[in-house]
Amino acid sequence: MTPATFAQLLQQIADPDGDPELLAETLVFDSGQSGPLSPILRLNPRFHPAVDDPLAFESVSDHLRRLRQRRFFTRIARGWSGARVIAQGDSWFQFPLVRDTIRQLDRDHAVYCLSAADPVHNPAAQAALLSAIPEIRPDAVLISAGGSDLFGSSRLKALADPTSAAPGGFSAYLDHFLLRDLMPRFLELFRRVRAIDAQVPILLHSYAYPIPRGIWLSRPLEDVGISDRQQQGSLIRALIDHFHAQLQACIATSGLEYLHLVDCRAVVGGNWFDELHPNHQGFEQVAQCFRLAIAGLR
Repeated sequence: MTPATFAQLLQQIADPDGDPELLAETLVFDSGQSGPLSPILRLNPRFHPAVDDPLAFESVSDHLRRLRQRRFFTRIARGWSGARVIAQGDSWFQFPLVRDTIRQLDRDHAVYCLSAADPVHNPAAQAALLSAIPEIRPDAVLISAGGSDLFGSSRLKALADPTSAAPGGFSAYLDHFLLRDLMPRFLELFRRVRAIDAQVPILLHSYAYPIPRGIWLSRPLEDVGISDRQQQGSLIRALIDHFHAQLQACIATSGLEYLHLVDCRAVVGGNWFDELHPNHQGFEQVAQCFRLAIAGLR
């Protein structure tokens, strides 16, 4: 495969109507470097460009993000009159192996995609978001965050307790972590956005109920003695519900306006690409939740 051909494939994956399967053999998932919602994608060595080609020295995701941004500015320059949004977050907003949330939304929204990392924890991602708001002047800011905190292997082991009498089988650490660590980080992000723009709506989402069946969910739970798949699924569902409830409480008590929680918990069903990423159909359902929420802002 020549670099030119690979560049054409990247162009297609950045196009909402392109075919993501064209990259299926071109990309490989780096399980050793990836996090649960921060996958590292690399070029398949069989198709790797020549070492002097720029594509060999950059992240595939970085390149795709730039293509998405170029598409955004092209649409605006051509007189786009529909909704424009900024998207920043984890791999629910940029997962090039399927038609992810942003790719689905980009059919009927002008999306300035910054998605590279969870802005709750990543200072560079947060800074990129804050600096883009005055320039883009979006109708809404979309945030995808918190999943890596919940589903990292070490964290999941600490949260799960097969001997606990608490609903869902959680350790006492869960509420401490959510209330003392994660929710204050969300609140600080909201306040920083408000310091830049007092009224731009902020839309964040809860995750759908994933199905434990692989390295990210099943294995850590098995390590702490929870091996029954039905029990694993019940625990993960309860964890998602608890996260959603804490986000609701954080928004309600923040004292800030124009914060919206998009409830995606029950929309994906069995439409999963892997343990933590929906497939095309699943992400289309997630995108539809955002479409309805954005339409309700107008």
